[in-house]
Amino acid sequence: MENLKLLSVIEANNNGISNVVRNSLCRLERAQKYYPNLIMDVVKSGQLDNQLNLSQLETVGNSRIDNSFPLSDTAGAYFFNEEIIGGSREKDVLNYVNLLGRKNIPGWKDQKSKLKLGPGIGLIEAPSIYSKLLKMGVENPELSLNYTAPNGTSETRRGIKTIMDSRIDPEGDFFPESGVFVTEGATEGIDLFMEALSKTDPGKRVIFLGLSYYTGPYSAYQKGLKIDRLAQNPTKNQGEAKFFPTAFEIERSIPIDTKALVITIPNNPNGETYDDRELTQIMDLVKRRNLYILFDGIFENMYFDENDNYRSRLLQIAAESGALDRIVVVDSLSKTKNFAGERIGFVAATDDKIVQSLENTVLSRRCNPRLTLGPILSFEGLARKTKRLKVDYPSSSIESIVDYVMGNGNYSFNKGEFLKMFQEWDVWDRETLRYYRDNLKIVKTLLEGSASGLSPDRAAFNTFVKMGEPGKDVSSMDYLAKLMYTLATYTQVGPCFGISQKCWDNQLGIWPRITYASSRNDLVEAVTRLIIFTQTYQEKKLGDPNRFPVLQVRFDNQI
Repeated sequence: MENLKLLSVIEANNNGISNVVRNSLCRLERAQKYYPNLIMDVVKSGQLDNQLNLSQLETVGNSRIDNSFPLSDTAGAYFFNEEIIGGSREKDVLNYVNLLGRKNIPGWKDQKSKLKLGPGIGLIEAPSIYSKLLKMGVENPELSLNYTAPNGTSETRRGIKTIMDSRIDPEGDFFPESGVFVTEGATEGIDLFMEALSKTDPGKRVIFLGLSYYTGPYSAYQKGLKIDRLAQNPTKNQGEAKFFPTAFEIERSIPIDTKALVITIPNNPNGETYDDRELTQIMDLVKRRNLYILFDGIFENMYFDENDNYRSRLLQIAAESGALDRIVVVDSLSKTKNFAGERIGFVAATDDKIVQSLENTVLSRRCNPRLTLGPILSFEGLARKTKRLKVDYPSSSIESIVDYVMGNGNYSFNKGEFLKMFQEWDVWDRETLRYYRDNLKIVKTLLEGSASGLSPDRAAFNTFVKMGEPGKDVSSMDYLAKLMYTLATYTQVGPCFGISQKCWDNQLGIWPRITYASSRNDLVEAVTRLIIFTQTYQEKKLGDPNRFPVLQVRFDNQI
């Protein structure tokens, strides 16, 4: 996959997308002549049959994948896709796809790795100031020669508090410094909450709303918590595909032993959100039932409408309704700023009971988090607060806002340095979201006439599309495997994000995830392959076990 420099993104934004769309449609038309032959040549060569047999053999004894192990109920489809379809089989697949590609397609360039339709990460370089801020932390001996702050330094905690407070009101004070924690990405934050909850309310039930990444259910199961999922059938809606249950459906459906709801807004994989009315009703429910909400907000600052970013309607409504103590927030720099490799995450809560449990859990895991993160998290908090105040007070100068935000605080940088860094950070933010928004337009144009269901398009990163109707010969995982094994193209489908495969296959159809936070060359090529593969899969009936080898691995017990 191609990594992008910010200057390339800015240039692409300035050039617009009209030519890109036109060239992409021409690319799709040309590919229609060649890719079906490549797919069928792989089938005829016997390579597909071999790959499916090897895939099935590799599941045996793998506790995350083999259906004889309970853990496969929480993450089997995801790990089968990650470790086998797109993992151990990749090198062999690339060898024969490149060989047959040279035979079938004029100008074929050998692939060095699988083409990722849904990489799940942003491939634009992170803001360059982040490396400078990390260096500030490393070069400060009070941070690099120290491990006497088991909950993080005051600078780190103050930075996280500012990040969280600003999402409610950049001029307010909501989260105590004792209730914020730096974590190894949002993934550890989720695991930290599950462990803390297992201590305060052992054996209680956690319900995941809509679709979700595997980490939450996987973690909750291993902490001895009961796990469940509540989603609605998106086919009952007109227009956008929505999987979130309504507030009424939540109240009517959750068992009495439920202690926590898990919500990702905007959702992964489909970018879905709740409106204010539904959020208000959900807050009323959690107060009456004494529930917690684990709020995964890592995509929340990626709305295409700038007025929606660096604030949180979920947190604002929770604060207004007196339910903020019911919320535990996880966030990170992984998605919003494409800084996944540094694993910088944070957790915040206000409820004394859960804060104490979080602190005890943190203390039992380690002596302290990375203390050298102080400058970057301090900057991030100030930058988000400044960004929000710029929206709230458009007539105020940026200099006066920075004066207010920094006050007389002691930071690793002065006001002049912060202002310069903020301006770079702000340009990155605006240009990247503009690039994502245009990428989504390209995807939707290419998919017109091919996809029968589309996700909401208010926020960046992923979209979820319906490429195949349900039916007796439909197998989501077979479709996924054959996309990889015939065209060396990798993504995730419905069962990788929860709900039993039986439900997907018999009621919902085939839904792949598309991440549009990538280069346009890779994105257009990957979507082109997805469209042509889907057409070939349906026209040739590649999923019919009476005609072709079909993957026999299934995940019908997914949570």
